[in-house]
Amino acid sequence: MATVDSSKKAIAVFDLDGTITNKDTFLEFIRMTHGSVRLYLGFLLNGVSLLRYFLKNIDNQTFKEIIFSHFYKGYPEADLQQHGATFSKTILPNICFSKALAQLNYHQENKHQIVILTASSPIWLAEWCRVNNYLLIGTEYEVENGKITGKISGKNCYGEEKVHRLLAQFQLTDFSKSYGYGDTKGDQYFLDLMDEGYMRRFG
Repeated sequence: MATVDSSKKAIAVFDLDGTITNKDTFLEFIRMTHGSVRLYLGFLLNGVSLLRYFLKNIDNQTFKEIIFSHFYKGYPEADLQQHGATFSKTILPNICFSKALAQLNYHQENKHQIVILTASSPIWLAEWCRVNNYLLIGTEYEVENGKITGKISGKNCYGEEKVHRLLAQFQLTDFSKSYGYGDTKGDQYFLDLMDEGYMRRFG
């Protein structure tokens, strides 16, 4: 469990994709590393899996592993992390809603603990969070012998898993107040824990 900074009287927990950003960061990361044509082709080649996902024959985690494996299985971890740092610096800031950044700044100016709680990965978010002093909780991917396996380590940080991951890091009662921001039904699980939970897009 994370050590609570006594100077931070409140905690603000933000979903990322669709809440802070106007695009899905996983898709935009693939677009950066592979280009738009290969992005669309990759989903076309995995069309059966995509259909099964929409029909709820496979779950979110399985489909994400299929897509991630298609693009990154066997990829050197160091190279992917370098791409992630580039994404954090050059692309991510440009796809954030200005009102979301203003809300993040509000909490930061008031010395609140800011947590980015997301199904996306530290691979392409870690540098952005480090620079802005946000704590990041996201989906981790397996690495073996320095290379990406394509499998998720543990569980996809989505839905109820967001609650489990958040409470593994923080005791919310250590804070005088908690705020939460999300935009989908999968975020409602952690929003229900907050003193003030907002289901909204900042765009």
